[in-house]
Formats: sequence, structure tokens, C-alpha cells
Amino acid sequence: MKKVFWWILGILLSPILLFLILTVLLYLPPVQNWAVDKVASIASEKTGMDITVGRVDLSFPLDLAVDQFRVLAPDTTVVTELKKDTIADVERMVIDVQLMPLFSSKVVINELEVTNTSINTANFVAAAKVKGRFSRLYLASKGIDLDQQTVEVNGTRLEEACLDVQLNDSVPEDTTTSENFWKIHIDSVSVLRSDLALHMPGDTMSVHTHLGDLVAREANIDLESQTYTVGSVDLNHGRLQYDQNFEPRIEGLDYNHIDLSDVQIGIDSIYYHDPIMRLHIRQVALKEKSGLQITHLSGPVVMENGSVRLPKFRLSTPDSDIDVELDMPFSLMEKIDPGKMRLRMNAQLGKQDLMRFMADMPSSFRQRWPEYPLSVSGLLRGNMQHMDFQDVEVSLPTAFYATATGFAANLDDPNRLRADVQFTARTQNLGFVMAMLPRDMQRNYRIPPLSAQGRIKADGQQYAADIVAREGRGVVKCKGAFHAAAMRYNADVCIRDLNVHHFMPHDSIYTVSADLKAKGQGFDFFSPRTTL
Repeated sequence: MKKVFWWILGILLSPILLFLILTVLLYLPPVQNWAVDKVASIASEKTGMDITVGRVDLSFPLDLAVDQFRVLAPDTTVVTELKKDTIADVERMVIDVQLMPLFSSKVVINELEVTNTSINTANFVAAAKVKGRFSRLYLASKGIDLDQQTVEVNGTRLEEACLDVQLNDSVPEDTTTSENFWKIHIDSVSVLRSDLALHMPGDTMSVHTHLGDLVAREANIDLESQTYTVGSVDLNHGRLQYDQNFEPRIEGLDYNHIDLSDVQIGIDSIYYHDPIMRLHIRQVALKEKSGLQITHLSGPVVMENGSVRLPKFRLSTPDSDIDVELDMPFSLMEKIDPGKMRLRMNAQLGKQDLMRFMADMPSSFRQRWPEYPLSVSGLLRGNMQHMDFQDVEVSLPTAFYATATGFAANLDDPNRLRADVQFTARTQNLGFVMAMLPRDMQRNYRIPPLSAQGRIKADGQQYAADIVAREGRGVVKCKGAFHAAAMRYNADVCIRDLNVHHFMPHDSIYTVSADLKAKGQGFDFFSPRTTL
């Protein structure tokens, strides 16, 4: 009877004993390497790739190290791009997982580290081809709850990565449905001394960026509601190069070839849930190859309710300061029911910055531009159908000052343009304007200090002006109208004590007083339809 009992007990316990024996065997290096070679052989046969593993080390309970893991693309003559390509080459991969949480459907990763790795997606990904390498990828997680579909990542670090992304011409439409309810929290993500290159199809455009020290903190990703938040992002020692590769290079600020260096970025409170995005730019600083340098850029950015708002935006360079308040709807350019923009700006633009945008102007013009900042301020409200502007001021010390208030309507259709503008202007030394004229004209003509004020109106192709201008003791009053379509005009000009010698110093005409009234149509005096 006892023998029967022991036989029954042995039969019942044999699967458990077998499992324990196999488990113990898995911790023996010879068995581990035999098992890995067998698995690699089966995987190679199933995928058609050459998969090899140099060495495996499994320690109790689940501390796994894999050395010299390599995946080679199939050696085929049909898809020549894949021939001899290395899909993955990993020098060492270490993963340390806690055992007990697995029994409650939780994964706790003490350490996941991958070092000295090369990757190449070849043409396995329809959207793009990605290839590159990195020296170290590290990740730790206190808990991945498979039942609750939550992930907590406690530190992610990528070092010395160099990735190249080549976008494909066409991407097949993704028709798969996804029911993804995962919620992911990441304490921090660090990317150090890494490079990323992006190439458009045909390499028409390319972007290269260097991330010297990038850190993102407190990120939350809710894939069910598609809501994404990040507490802060900081980038130091960055660089960005943007090139339209088939466009010629020009001097000065070249919009087709941007090269930014010493990039520093600090952004807080990032929130995105389509179509809403909010963030606060704490600091941006950078240098551009043209010499343009931004020392400070800050302010909140809000995109919601179909508009973008910059409630308090500030930009500074070594020579300029710009303060902006902007509320601009995306429907601003729509023809039917467009939104209304509001822009208040106060800017001081230094000569060094302005000249970078005027590289194609004559050198004499740039040299004679005053060494003072150009001031621009004012308030604009409206859209392309009707735009009001109030107290718009533009001034350049020693050169000119102008202010205007009024409105303009139908800005996108000159034939229906309507405007009513009141202005005041003063000029002083406009030698830099004269520098644009031919040398013989510069010798014979001058622009003395002037002042003017008046009102200009437009209604379709009909224009009207009422202006008073002064130069020294001279006064010019001009009132007139002009119809552009019919080439019809009338003018009433009153000139008193205008010293023409101030405008033409080598001419014999001096003080002029005159009254002129003109009315007519057309300017071709050989045409019978022209009248004066």
C-alpha cells in the first residue's frame, strides 16, 4: 500500500520537480547558451534573418544580460537594399526585473540598459527609414500594471545617439483600429550629446539637430483621451541646421539655410489635447550664422478656440527689444466670417539687426543708416476685411518720425480697397535715402528737413488726399482726388515761400509762391480723350 502511495505521490510531484529542475538548469551558463542558440536558430528560420547571440547570463531571480546580439537582413537579390544590412547590433543588454510583482500582473524594472547599439529599419517601416547608433540607453520603472494599463517610468537616459531619418515619398494609410487605454507617467527623460537628422523625400529639405543636454520632467501621457502634459523641458548646448538643399545661398539672414548654434531652451507647463495647446516659454537663447543673436525670448503661448494667443511675449537681442501682445484667429484669412486679430507691439530695433535683413541694399545705404534703434509701436485690430490701427508710431532718431491712425478695408482686393488714414510726419537727415540714388542725382538734389500732416482716403480706385507740408518758412497745401480706372484727377495746390534751393542747391530757383488748380483726365497728350 505504501508503494502505491509513493508512486502516486511521485507521479503528482513529477511535473513540479521537472519544472524546478528546468528552472535550475536555466541558471547554468552552458544550458543558457544552448537554449539561446536554439531560440536564435528558430527565430532566424521563421523571420528569414540571420539572428545571433554571443553570450547570455541569467542570474536569480530575473537578472538577464545578453552580449553581442545581432540581426542581419536576409541575403537576397530581390530587395537589394536589404542585402547584408545590419538591422540591429547590440553589444550588451541588461535587464533586471523583480519576480514577486509578476504574480500580481505588475512589472517592476530595476534596470534596463542597452549599450553600444546600432539600428537600421531598412524598409520594414513604411513611413521612413531610420538608422543610427547610440552608446547607452537606460530605463527604470517602479511599476507597469498590466491590468490597470498604467506605466510609471522613473528615469530614462539616452547618451551619444546619432540617428538619421529619411522620410518616404508615400505612406500607406493606416486603417487599423486601436483601443489603447494606457496611461504613462515619466519622471524624467534625458538625452545627452545626441544628433538627429531628418531628410525629406528626394532630400529637397534636411534638418540636422544636436542635443547637447536635453531634459524633460514630469511627463504624463494618456493614450485613451490623447492628452499629453510635460512639467518642464530644458535644452542646453543645442544646434539646429535647416536647409532647402536646392536653393542658392545668400548673404545675411538666409531663410532657406538656417544655422542656429548655442541654443538654450526652457519651457514649462506644456499641455496638449487636440486642438488645445498651452505652454510657457521661460527662456530661449541662440545664435544664427548671419550674426543675429537672441539673448532672451519668453512668454506664454496658448492655442485654443481656433486662435493663437501671446498675452505677454518678449524678445531681446544685444541691440533690440520687442514686446508683443497678440490674439490671432486661424480664420483671419478666410473670406467668409473671418476672425479678428488684435496686435499691440512696442519694438526697439537696433541697426545691427536691421542690416541683417537688408543685406541686398546698397552698402552706402547701410553705412549711412543712423546708429540709433528704429522704434515701432501701435495697436492693430481687425482682419483682411476691416483693419483698424491706432497710434501707430515709427521713428528713427535724427532721421524721421511718423504716426498714423485710421482704418483699411478689403486689403486682399485692391479694386475694393477702402481706407481713411490721418497721419503726422517729420523728417531730419535722410542722407541714407539719398544714398540709393545715382551719384549724379545725389550731387544735384537734397532732402531737407520736412514736416507734414493730413488725411488720405481710398474708396475702390478713387483716392483723395488733404495734406499740409512745411519746409523752413515754406508751406505747401495740397488737396486733390484721383480715379485710377478712369485716370481722372483734380488738384488744388497752394505754395507759399517754398525755397527750392534747399532741394536743388545747384539750381538758380530760390523762393517760390504759387497757386495751382488742375482738373483733367489722362496723361497722354497726343490722345484726343485727354483733357486738362
